[in-house]
Amino acid sequence: MSAEAVAEVLMAIDGDEDLRQRVGVRDFEGFQGLELTEDEELMLSDATARLPDAHPRKVLVATESDPDVEAMSHDWAGTRAGYWPPDTARAIEYARDNLRDPSAQASFTSWQRDSWDVLP
Repeated sequence: MSAEAVAEVLMAIDGDEDLRQRVGVRDFEGFQGLELTEDEELMLSDATARLPDAHPRKVLVATESDPDVEAMSHDWAGTRAGYWPPDTARAIEYARDNLRDPSAQASFTSWQRDSWDVLP
């Protein structure tokens, strides 16, 4: 499985509604060269669902997978954690926990901070 590919797709669909819709129906032709498993494609397709800002079903996701950070996340909403639709949160946590390249980690963390919802 490729956390880098999952992160790349998540970041790309955030700013492109047409691409988001295509990923939602498991059309990944816009991502030539990325290798995604069947499970990753399904996870990303599920991650295309949107919820309005401050929707109560959104879940908090920290930018780091450290248990201490997770425990403090609610205090850090907007700085080190933000709210996402549940299926998007699952894909973000998968990518966050499995990215190994420091440059990819930095880009992904920056994207999270630019895109999350501060209030549940």
